[in-house]
Amino acid sequence: MIARAKKCNPAAGIYVIGCGSEFAPESYAKEQVVYITGTNGKERIVDIINKDYPVCFNKNIVLDTDNPYLVSRTRAFVKIQDGCDNACSYCIIPYLRGGSVSRPIDEIVAEASGYARDYKEIVLVGINISLYGKDIGTNLAELINALAAVPCRVRLSSFYIEGINEQLMLALQRLHSFCDHFHLSVQSGDDAILKDMNRRYNTAQCLEKIDLIRKYFPNCAIAADLIVGYPTENEARFANTIKFVEQARFSDIHCFIFSPRKGTSAYQLSLPNRSIAKQRQAILLSHAGVLRANFLKENLNKEHEVLFEEVKGGIASGYTRNYIRAYSAKPYDGLQNVVSTSLYKDGLLVKGE
Repeated sequence: MIARAKKCNPAAGIYVIGCGSEFAPESYAKEQVVYITGTNGKERIVDIINKDYPVCFNKNIVLDTDNPYLVSRTRAFVKIQDGCDNACSYCIIPYLRGGSVSRPIDEIVAEASGYARDYKEIVLVGINISLYGKDIGTNLAELINALAAVPCRVRLSSFYIEGINEQLMLALQRLHSFCDHFHLSVQSGDDAILKDMNRRYNTAQCLEKIDLIRKYFPNCAIAADLIVGYPTENEARFANTIKFVEQARFSDIHCFIFSPRKGTSAYQLSLPNRSIAKQRQAILLSHAGVLRANFLKENLNKEHEVLFEEVKGGIASGYTRNYIRAYSAKPYDGLQNVVSTSLYKDGLLVKGE
């Protein structure tokens, strides 16, 4: 990205911010890189650019430091915690961000209430939101209960299996505005690999948690993050992951090829052939395509609440509560109750009642 920026504009000053630059700033100290900082310095970036390049702006730019994640016209992203207490063998985040640190419930509710005046949906985000409250004597279920009075849809970002329990499901079920979409950080469908990854569950426990979710939300979307090409993966273990995916009936899968991170325990392991890892990724995504198609068919001829976000070429589009992209020939905007009629592109075609 640095090289691309230099190519696009040889005169540009380049600023590098984030976890990577916090871990190894010297690797980013290249020509034209004028500023390097970690995540904790990101709120100063606009002031620094204003000082270094005042000609760039015709007025001062103010960064919304209360919510730097507010990036959508239709939804706001509310950060509820940072860091992680886990020590997964492949993950560098705990070394960079530290342990889990949660924001107070009243502070989160106040921020969410403020955004609800302008946005129809908020997304609760963090490094590991399933750990929310552990450090301050509360939990995610109590936060969800406190958000009941916020007048907009509430969605969860990526979630860890360990955080799924009856108390949370009951709280989410009581939240009338909850979007029943669970994006689970699963990473493997093989018990041996999960143990090697230092994950704190096995596949049987994961399937039990998925069953618990569906007990409360029968029509929900359950997506998963999975890694292929982990150093201890072989054909038999990959076959176990395929079997697990079919049992779980995920609505979608995000599949990543293992990437070693210096400073993690997995960094020292011998890597499998990358071409084999790419083949496994393609196989897994092929299975994911079938599962996704089945999930869309299950949602045909049903009423959905859709948050329409844009209109292109005369077609309005947005997302259902269970995260299906919906399309309509009517130029809808905002929240609408509609009925799905047929499969269309990557989602469903809908019409008003």
